[in-house]
Formats: sequence, structure tokens, C-alpha cells
Amino acid sequence: MIIRRKNTFEGCQVIGYALKRTGDILLPFVGNRTDLAKVLASLESDSAEKRWFPLEHLLELFDIAERNDLTRRVGVHWAGNFLRSFLRQKDVQLPEQALFAISRLFPEFHRGDVGKIRVQPVDKHVVEVSDTTYAPCGYLSALMERTIAGYGAEKIRIEHPPKSCRKEGAPSCKYVVSWEENDLLRMRRKQYENTLQSVIPDKPF
Repeated sequence: MIIRRKNTFEGCQVIGYALKRTGDILLPFVGNRTDLAKVLASLESDSAEKRWFPLEHLLELFDIAERNDLTRRVGVHWAGNFLRSFLRQKDVQLPEQALFAISRLFPEFHRGDVGKIRVQPVDKHVVEVSDTTYAPCGYLSALMERTIAGYGAEKIRIEHPPKSCRKEGAPSCKYVVSWEENDLLRMRRKQYENTLQSVIPDKPF
């Protein structure tokens, strides 16, 4: 269920790139149905991906995804096919950095108050994510899982208790994300920490 409250997203917009990519993900699974075709028809011009559209168009696509049990698949595709290229531009190297980057990247795709994704470290390889956006739970869970797996995270667990979900009346959706590291990630983390030590002076000037 998309979390909608009266006038919550009034006047909010989404960049055409995000709208078109989400529609393209759904198309092979649901066909060119009338509601999907209507949204995609508005994106046919060459400049559409750089234009801003009412957020309601994207909410309609997520409604289609939820009715067809595709929200996790949309999250997986976004993480694997599109999001990774944006994260490379942010010089992301570690799983927790990827989650922080997602929280900072989200506003770049939107105009207006669409809520926030907040990431808070809890312990080594454990973070808490709080979400007040429109994102369906399955979509965001799959997006986070697939994204950090691409940075060497293994045995990933994403806990989302019912009492911590807006569907059950909570003010935000809360997730506890934890993982273990493979050998490559451990090596990358060590290199990253060594780099930090080399650029931070031992004594103040």
C-alpha cells in the first residue's frame, strides 16, 4: 500500500528519468495496460527525462507494482541497473556509505516535501533506517538489500517489525539493516581506513 494522506504530496514533483525507468521496469511484467501507457505516453519526447512531472504519476506506477506484487522487483532493478551508476559518482566504497548516499540522493529526484530517508549507525555493520517518504516497504527493502550486496555485504538481514510500519499507524517505517563482510569488502575497508589515516594529521598544525 502506498502511504497517502490528504494533501501530503500536493505540489510535489519527480524527475522524468525516475518516472521513465520505473515504467520501463514494469512494462515487461504487466504489459502496456491503459494506466501504464498513459504515464509512459507523457515521457515520449527526447527532453522528458530531464523534465519534472507531478509525483502522482510515480505513485500510480507504484500502485500498479503493488497490485501485481512487483514492488520488490522494482527495487531490485533500480539498485542493479540504475542506482549503481549514481553511487559511483558519489565515490561510494562501503555498504553503509551506500545507504547514506541513497538518503542524500533521494531529494535529487524530487521537488517538494516528499519525506526523508534517515540512516543512523547502530553498531558495526548495523544501521537503522527511518523512512517517511511514499516508498512501499518492499521496494525500499529490496533496494537497500541489492545495493549493499553490490558492495560486498553478505548474509544481509533487513528487519521491519509490523509495529514500525506506517501501514500499522507508525509515524515512519523503521528498518534495521545488518550484514557480514566478504574478503574483498574487508580488504576495501582496510584500504579506505588506511587512506583516511594518511590524510588526517596525527597532530594539529
